[in-house]
Amino acid sequence: MKFYKIIIFMINCFVCFLLWLFMFNPILSTLVNIEEVYMPDVLGEYKSDALKLLNKNKFNVSVKMIDYSNGCIPFTVHDIYPKPYTKVKKGRNVELVVFSDRRKIKMPSYIGLDIREAKNSIRLDRLSIDERNIFYYFDEQDSIGHVSRQLPEKGEHVIEGDSVSLWVCNGRPPNEYVIPDVVGKSLKYAIGELKKRGFLVGEIKKIDNNNFLEDTVYELSYISANGYNIEVIEGIKYTAPIKIDITVTKYGE
Repeated sequence: MKFYKIIIFMINCFVCFLLWLFMFNPILSTLVNIEEVYMPDVLGEYKSDALKLLNKNKFNVSVKMIDYSNGCIPFTVHDIYPKPYTKVKKGRNVELVVFSDRRKIKMPSYIGLDIREAKNSIRLDRLSIDERNIFYYFDEQDSIGHVSRQLPEKGEHVIEGDSVSLWVCNGRPPNEYVIPDVVGKSLKYAIGELKKRGFLVGEIKKIDNNNFLEDTVYELSYISANGYNIEVIEGIKYTAPIKIDITVTKYGE
């Protein structure tokens, strides 16, 4: 009789184990997922592509949209938490931070600001400014160092990230125009210095040279009336501004 009770007890235990295995274990495995994976790197990917990959790995994804920033691509992933390559459990919560689309804004006025104030204001307004779009000139009347003209004009509708062009008086007309010392400097610096001296910037040429950083100024030149390429050296003086071509380095194959 005692042996019979032991057998019955063992059968009941086995049945209970089977019930737990088939009924409770799937729920438990859902609540406590022990499978771990590495968080994929989706930085820079479009939101739609990132969501496909994360959903494929059964992550619970939420998306946070942030304002457009100059140089970014709308609807691409700026950040993700947890960070890429972190070992995490499948099914955990993941937050994507994504750039919004560019908004339409009304063009502010930068006329009357000095060039530094104008640059800072343009960036704060989520527009872009490049040295190539700053035009220096000489004038007897205009306020030196201040913006006298801009494009697009005040009140026009533009899109975040659009480029702005500025005209800035750089002083009274000089008697001579002197080539600045820009060889060996960056292209951005060279363009700014040439424009400040009243020269026009012509063609930007590239030459293979692995001894310098890319976009380092290698040579300045201009095209003569006879069509010859004439090298110019810093310190040379001209009685009128000429168009200067700039040769910069690039990495060779």
